[in-house]
Amino acid sequence: MAKMDDYQLSSIVSGEITDALNHFDSEYTQERLRALDFYLGEPLGNEVEGRSAVVATEVADTVEAIMPNLMRVFTANDKYVRFAPRTAEDQEAAEQASDYVNYIITQRNDGYKLLHTFFKDALLFRMGVIKFFYETKEEVDEEEYSGLSEDELVMLMNDPNVEIVEQSETVMESIYDDESGETMPLRSEYDLTVRVTREEGEIKVINVPPEEFLVNRRATSLEDAHFMAHRTTLTVSDLVAMGTTAMRSKSTLARTS
Repeated sequence: MAKMDDYQLSSIVSGEITDALNHFDSEYTQERLRALDFYLGEPLGNEVEGRSAVVATEVADTVEAIMPNLMRVFTANDKYVRFAPRTAEDQEAAEQASDYVNYIITQRNDGYKLLHTFFKDALLFRMGVIKFFYETKEEVDEEEYSGLSEDELVMLMNDPNVEIVEQSETVMESIYDDESGETMPLRSEYDLTVRVTREEGEIKVINVPPEEFLVNRRATSLEDAHFMAHRTTLTVSDLVAMGTTAMRSKSTLARTS
């Protein structure tokens, strides 16, 4: 099988995006706008002057009546996820995995808000989407060191994440060489200013607005979908900020198979 190059991959992804956009814009955009108008009680556009312009709010009433009971089922406590052990030996590992995932959802991400938005999107727009991914970012700091030995200096210089900005040497001990007539340092100490680049990462869980989620038109579920994408609009300042902070998302924005 011939290896696919970047141009071919880009063409396939572009085609899938265009096809999905045409499908979603024609099939769902108007339905979502109509559902939102019903929920907000907006005028229907067929009002007659001099007659009642009251708009019924059954959509909003129904959604808001369902939400409390739905949230109560899934958020009665902070244990959103539970891993079941397969054997007795897996009991401790399953408990640790459960505690860790629940910590990620409740403490590192706003789990209650995520579920609330997820359910409400599903009730109102017939589609709720949650996306999880591992996000990394680089942080650059300047640090100062004083009185370092030569061995400590070598250790810093060998660190690929450290860049020396300024360096000064102070000779602490020396000896005079009669043959050369020069003073030879025996022990020195170094003062440094370095730039340290650290990479940090965390698991992120976010809601994806239904209008930003794309899937191939013939997909009946996520399991049989051969293309999924999260399409969003960014401002120039957003793109510049992402570039300057060197943020690199490990999530898959578009998947083809």
